Amino acid sequence: MDFVTQNRVRMYDTDAAGILYFAQQFRFMQDAWEQLMDIMGFSLQYLIDESHWTMVMVHCEADYKMRLGVHDALTVHSNTGHIGETSFSIAHRIYRKEELIGTGKTVQVVLSKGTMSKIPVPDDFRTALERYLV
Repeated sequence: MDFVTQNRVRMYDTDAAGILYFAQQFRFMQDAWEQLMDIMGFSLQYLIDESHWTMVMVHCEADYKMRLGVHDALTVHSNTGHIGETSFSIAHRIYRKEELIGTGKTVQVVLSKGTMSKIPVPDDFRTALERYLV
């Protein structure tokens, strides 16, 4: 199942020509990820204040397929690509109307806050991620 969010290209997302600066695609992916975390009950605030574990991004990739300009409205479709023992991936597809304009993927590893060592993906978090598994 996809988690779907809306976003918009802002002036600060563009280069001098008014075209989306390629690295800003990661902002759209991160915004979608943070909203998904909130929906799943694992907000960043929860991870910072209450959780015994945290996550670190160990890989990110993005393909920029079409030009985007200031004020283009976007829809970001996100889902869980893979859940391993200590890591997971989130895949993103970014659309302008029905047109696929970019794709991306992030891989995160779960760490113990106390030791900053890898730990298994917590069961409740795994269950939440599985709802969006493709």
